Amino acid sequence: MRYYEFSVAVGGSQRHQVAGNFVAYHKNTAGAAAPAIAVKTNRGHEVILLPGETVRFPEIQAEILITNYDAANTISGIVMVGNGDFYSNRIDGEVSVTLIEQGDTITNVAEKTIGTTEGAVAAASASRRSLRVFAPAANTDDIYLGATGITTSNGCVKVAPGQSWTESDGAAAAWYAISGSAGQKLRVQEIS
Repeated sequence: MRYYEFSVAVGGSQRHQVAGNFVAYHKNTAGAAAPAIAVKTNRGHEVILLPGETVRFPEIQAEILITNYDAANTISGIVMVGNGDFYSNRIDGEVSVTLIEQGDTITNVAEKTIGTTEGAVAAASASRRSLRVFAPAANTDDIYLGATGITTSNGCVKVAPGQSWTESDGAAAAWYAISGSAGQKLRVQEIS
């Protein structure tokens, strides 16, 4: 990939000797608010590009002619020419960033005994950022977690013996558990 700088007056053109089938209008450095350029190749292809746009031709080009497509302003900028493709992850414009707060307090909750009827694991808490659970390997059956009304046949979160699970999407909600066997243990940590 090679960069070619250009500066083209109104109604003007600029010729560049190139070797490639891919042209990217990398950026404009001065000129119009919408600085379109026309790119014509030695093989007769012609396309209009705005900054950030690209084109790939079916064959290698030896020359491009860059023409100012704006009727009122000189346009200066950079095009890139090469073989293959070029992809940019550059974002133009405004980007909003949302800060996701992390917890700074870990609370170890007393071990829960889970049986064949629904039992509370954690009450709803708006300050809770994350909920961790661990089913000790000594358990003999799976534990299912969810909302009130959970059963072993409608539970979506299954924690097998020796496994752990962390919830961050619905951590602030009230959580309940059930198992197909009595006497299953569940260790719980709350992060707020």
